[in-house]
Amino acid sequence: MFVLTHHAREPQPMQGGTTFTFVTDGIESALDQARTAAGDRDVMVLGGANAVQQ
Repeated sequence: MFVLTHHAREPQPMQGGTTFTFVTDGIESALDQARTAAGDRDVMVLGGANAVQQ
């Protein structure tokens, strides 16, 4: 899971295998990283108004 944020922090692995990766350099970077991680699978974007406007 890629989280768009202004606060840099280390990736946070969770029980069950999900790792939260915090992206501070914009939505384009978050999308690129998510697409790379997803391979040929779908990518979903969730967020508030600010994220959608980007």
